[in-house]
This record gives sequence, structure tokens and C-alpha cells, in this order.
Amino acid sequence: QSRVAGRGAGGGVGVVIGTDSMGRHVVEHLAEGGPASVSGQVQVGDIVTAINNEGVATASLHEVRSLLRGDVGSNVSVSLERPSPSTTSPTKVVVSVMRRTIDQLASSRGVSPGMDEG
Repeated sequence: QSRVAGRGAGGGVGVVIGTDSMGRHVVEHLAEGGPASVSGQVQVGDIVTAINNEGVATASLHEVRSLLRGDVGSNVSVSLERPSPSTTSPTKVVVSVMRRTIDQLASSRGVSPGMDEG
């Protein structure tokens, strides 16, 4: 199951979040030119573990999307685990990104403004 994170009024970070077979929230796509992509620190396959220091292991996909959304221009801190092929433990990354208007992100990818983008 996957959804583009962050829809409606306010801003988002430009990621598509899905849930893997173990129930983890995984970055499936980065919106070209979106805040997460521009940061250079978020990668497809990253596992979202916390948003603004709030653990999301037991959160629903809807809750994760809601946490990623917020006021345009506000920052959100996203904690990620990145699977590492060379070691058994994942790399931990914390990224702070500024939310942008969803329509800006949607038009930069040719996505319909009605999609959940964040």
C-alpha cells in the first residue's frame, strides 16, 4: 500500500510513502524538485522511523502523512533508517526539510493536484 504523503491545505515534503510487508513506512518515490529530493539526504527505500521526534512504528499510513504535512515554510524533522548492504545494522539519518506548497510539487512532477502529495 502506498500513498503520496501530505495532501490538501498547507505544505508537504514531496515523498511517496508506502508500507512494506513488515508494516514499516518506506519512502517509495521522491517528487523531483521537492524538499526531500532537494535536501539530497532522503533516498527511495529509506524507512521512516520518527517525525519531529515522534516514533511512527505503530502509526497508520494516514497518521504518517498527517505528521509530514504542515504550514508552508515550516520545518519538519524526519528520522530515517537506510538499509546498508555492507553491514547488518542500518544507517540512521535525521533530515530537517522545509515544507512547500503541494501544488508546486504536483506541477513539478505533472501530478494531478488532487493526489496526496507531501
